[in-house]
Amino acid sequence: MRDYTIMTNGEEKVAYVLSNGNCGRSGGTIQVLCEDKAYSLNIGINECISGKYKIGNEIRVLYGIQYDYILLPQENVIVGLYMSLAFFFLPLYCLYKLIKNN
Repeated sequence: MRDYTIMTNGEEKVAYVLSNGNCGRSGGTIQVLCEDKAYSLNIGINECISGKYKIGNEIRVLYGIQYDYILLPQENVIVGLYMSLAFFFLPLYCLYKLIKNN
């Protein structure tokens, strides 16, 4: 919900890349400076491997003041929200069917 709230109500800010983290199997992280405060941003594996974010580059981010958190504007949080709901309700449904059959 935090990411969805930031995507819909967040302010667009400018951040500067401070450092690149290591690339893992599902992506990596970069450290950015936004309004004199350092934040860690998750990036995708393709962006990490290609070196899309270079130290000193200026990037646009969305800032959620109520969470003191930033996101990249192109992140797809709706898919994650739906998947979270599915992984919550699917086991409940299976449990209901299991109890109903006994």
